[in-house]
Amino acid sequence: MSLHKGFKVLLGLFLLFSVSSCLLTDDEKNAIDNGFNPPDYQPPVVDHPEPKAFCYEHQEYQPPAQVTKKIDILFVVDSSGSLNEERDAIGDGVDAFVAELPADADVRIAVMPAHATTWAGRLYRPSSTTPFVLDNQAMAMADIRAALRTRMRNVATETITDGGEAGIYSLDRAMEPTQLAESRAQGFFRSDAALAVVFVADENDICARYPVGVVPVPDPNLKEGPAFNLYCQYVTPENTYTRLRGFQGDRPLLVSGVVYHEGSVFPHTGENEIAYGYLEMIRAANGLAVDLAGGHVHEGLAQIGTLVTKKLSLKTEFTLDDHGGEIDPASVGVEVDAAQVPFVYVSEVKEVHLTSHAGRENSEVYISYCLKPDDSEEIPVKITRLQIVDITSTTAAVTWDTDLYSTSQVETTDTFRGWVYTGAVYPDLVVRHRVELTGLVPDTVYSVRVFSGVEGTPSVSHPISFRTRR
Repeated sequence: MSLHKGFKVLLGLFLLFSVSSCLLTDDEKNAIDNGFNPPDYQPPVVDHPEPKAFCYEHQEYQPPAQVTKKIDILFVVDSSGSLNEERDAIGDGVDAFVAELPADADVRIAVMPAHATTWAGRLYRPSSTTPFVLDNQAMAMADIRAALRTRMRNVATETITDGGEAGIYSLDRAMEPTQLAESRAQGFFRSDAALAVVFVADENDICARYPVGVVPVPDPNLKEGPAFNLYCQYVTPENTYTRLRGFQGDRPLLVSGVVYHEGSVFPHTGENEIAYGYLEMIRAANGLAVDLAGGHVHEGLAQIGTLVTKKLSLKTEFTLDDHGGEIDPASVGVEVDAAQVPFVYVSEVKEVHLTSHAGRENSEVYISYCLKPDDSEEIPVKITRLQIVDITSTTAAVTWDTDLYSTSQVETTDTFRGWVYTGAVYPDLVVRHRVELTGLVPDTVYSVRVFSGVEGTPSVSHPISFRTRR
């Protein structure tokens, strides 16, 4: 069974939003282009040790990624007055990003207010003279930048949700049939596009459930409590993400946010607060919470688009060959790109199931395992590639391979005189064998058999002949 996993993207995009200037360096511009034209991941080259006796290895590589450059980016924006101080900086960062989008990236951008009434779940435009959806394939870049800058800086407010602080509720409503049909008629939520959702806020979401022991920042307008009771009884960050994941299907999805998190250093004035609610949804989606108080643009640019543009179909179940024995579950180990990963071994079907990390495109999955020892049953050793090499008048070397780590022994017969010499057993367990023969008679035909075993009676090869030199 394959795990079809929409890989989340635009990890670096969001670091743009917290800058105070719309100018990007050449490296940052190049990184945006590279993000929408991501190179394939190449796993590290790993030199695995040879398996021990009765032990085996299973090696596979994950399939390559399928890359899409068709992306819908949805900004769910807090429209309350407390965000006004940061709004210009956010608009500058978004503007800088849009200005550098590669021409071959099919990107549509929309803004959705964090509202619970008129604009809940609906795409926003401040003027009927501009489209709801900003399409880089149909609009001039200058027009997209101007329209988006206006929307990010001038969003309609809503009194009942304390200015517009119900981002999760609004996103949840966007998946209702009426709102979804409206958005799709406007050209958004395309059925074949990746989706990146970006929350932009400087405080908690109305529908947040606060961690135990956390005291909410006081709401001087006394709007948040009544709004929670009215709109959030059945809307939680986790439920909304589950619904969004089902809505997006196997297409790439990213949930992220430009917010204050637990590590942010921000002014504790007004209603500025850690983004409770948003953070829980972002973490449920394994997304990215970008520090609204930061300014490290370059650190994220190199990853822009890399994850939202890639769809992976990663294999998570692997069948092992028991080689005629019984696999010891305690011996099974799994590495993905040389790092140990969690797994479950199902002995009934001899399958390894990866339970979390399955790697990336082209990742190496390496499984090692051993058979249970059975003193009452001998496991035969298979002998192959038997040959005589480096022949001189008095010496020669015998080489062969075995499928199991095993001992080495050679029996030599002088076919003219009938003498038989059985050499010593070399106890080192190997799979590539070499035994030197010395004291041979020149210009004489010898017949050779080899023996290899682990325990009990060793396996014996068919005889082969050679003649020493004169």
